[in-house]
Order: sequence, then C-alpha cells, then structure tokens
Amino acid sequence: MSYSLIEIFALALALSVDAMAVALGYALAQPKLRVTDGLKLALSFGAFQCAMPIAGYFSGEALMPAFEAYDHWIAFILLAGVAINMVREAYITKEGETPFPSALSLGLLLTLSVATSIDALAVGFSFRMADFEIYVPSVIIG
Repeated sequence: MSYSLIEIFALALALSVDAMAVALGYALAQPKLRVTDGLKLALSFGAFQCAMPIAGYFSGEALMPAFEAYDHWIAFILLAGVAINMVREAYITKEGETPFPSALSLGLLLTLSVATSIDALAVGFSFRMADFEIYVPSVIIG
C-alpha cells in the first residue's frame, strides 16, 4: 500500500492550518510586525513540521500508546499557555510600554512551533504503522 502526492499535499495543507492560524494571530496582535518575525515563524514552523513526522516515525511503535491519547491535550496546553501569557502581558504593562514583545523570543517561538506540530508527530507514528516511507512526505509537509 502506498500514497499519492495529492494525498501528501492534502495532508500537508491540513497540518499547516494550525500553524497558519497561530502566525496570523501573532501578526494581528503586533502593533508593528517585522519581516524578521514572519521569517522566524515560517522557518521554525516549517522545520518542526518537517522534523516531527520523522521523529514520530522512528519512535512510533514505542511511544504511540503514550502520545495517542494525550497529543491533542499537549497541543491545547501549550497554545493555551501562550494565549494566557499574551493576554496577561496585554493588561499588565507599564505606562509607555507596548503590551507585546518587540521581538519574537526564542522560548515563545519554540513553544509555538512544538504546539503546532504535535499532530505531525502523530502522522509520523501512523506512517510507521502503515510501513510508508517518511522522508519525501516530511519535506512536503515542512
């Protein structure tokens, strides 16, 4: 059994929706969005979307039962933590300060990248179980 490129592109599109929503939300929350922030988001999200299926593929059989039941909760907790922190920063600012960071911090970038690519990890698990090849789909997903 195998897959077609159309199926992989459809999968890549479906996996990218949460990353696009997070990037759009971050962009809308910024008083002045810098091109470097957009590039950092795009490169980090793409790298994690590419790497997570590979990680899931090679750790699939051992870790699948542990992650399968909780993967959506892990993503929810990470994204909720980021949202709560952004709301807190919006209301707890000193006079003259902007409520949002002037630059995208490494911690926030990594948290968002992991949170939006947890589902790609599950894809890697499932590719392993179906005995599909992983490298070309991972590049397309990334």
